[in-house]
Amino acid sequence: MRTALNGAISALNAGKLDSAEIFAKRSLVLDRHAPYAYSVLGSVAQNRKNWAAANDYWKQALAAAGTDTSYADVRAKTMYEIASSASDKADAATGAAKRAAAREAIKPWQDYLAAASNDLMLADAIDNTARMYVEAGDSASVSGVYAPLLANPSKYGEQSLIHAGVVATHNGHHADAIKFFEAALAQNPYSRDALNNLAATYIQNNESTKAFPMIDKLIALDPSNPDNPLLYAFAYQGLYKGTKDKKLQKTYTDSLVYFNNKSENAKVKLGVNEFTRRPTETFLVGSIENRDKTPKTYPLTVEFLDKNGGVVDTQTVSVGPVAPKASGVFRVKSDKGGVYGYRYKPLS
Repeated sequence: MRTALNGAISALNAGKLDSAEIFAKRSLVLDRHAPYAYSVLGSVAQNRKNWAAANDYWKQALAAAGTDTSYADVRAKTMYEIASSASDKADAATGAAKRAAAREAIKPWQDYLAAASNDLMLADAIDNTARMYVEAGDSASVSGVYAPLLANPSKYGEQSLIHAGVVATHNGHHADAIKFFEAALAQNPYSRDALNNLAATYIQNNESTKAFPMIDKLIALDPSNPDNPLLYAFAYQGLYKGTKDKKLQKTYTDSLVYFNNKSENAKVKLGVNEFTRRPTETFLVGSIENRDKTPKTYPLTVEFLDKNGGVVDTQTVSVGPVAPKASGVFRVKSDKGGVYGYRYKPLS
């Protein structure tokens, strides 16, 4: 049975749907209660756009897995596939049919949300459950998606808190979002996403003065990203709107213009696409855009930080030469784990 099942999984991963189906059904001849085989058949049907058959196989996979902890992986994967396929149907529909399909997708995502066993699963479930409520025309119920996290944020992980904060922000619940981002920073003071989102949310919530320390820290970690000084411009704009004092308005306007120009005229932009933290290794992947008029080669020195700001490891890579108005990709790897954040030396 194991040989047939492995063959089914390998064939599915290779996109060989007919072979995957044959191997999976052969596996079921030997064991009618093999959840992995039903999971493969569900994925085959999904790839063939046979949604009814896919859902039927996935339900059989869940029934076969039951509550056996040894099948926790296939149970979580199957619940995700059921919910994801329901979202796909909603995304493909329009008008009233779209709202109805989104409403049907809410329950599978709620089930996945309740079963989420790690931070990344929970973050994904929060995003998608909230999105389906919005698509169903029920934005008022979005706050219920993240209500357990808001009641006791210290129980939850950094990514779940950040994603809940983004969901709250998108639905106009700025006070809730601030609590989530602050809680995420309490867990990881070097979370670039939490710092960025908290600063922006303070500004949106007319608390611009609170944004400045967040932006200061963000720029200390991420100095060659011109999007960061733009946050200063928005913060000064918020201060301008909050006063009738002409002298202060002039000062805030000057500062707004200064930081807007600093952002627009930056000669280089570093962007991060991936920051992966594992117990024994860390990856930072991104690109460097040359906004200057001549080719440039950039020595990028990255320091990986622990929770207290101590340097776990330092890595340097050379990016370039990068042509004007073009970008070069970088990938920095450390063989050290226990990393919470990173900073790099400014590029010129």
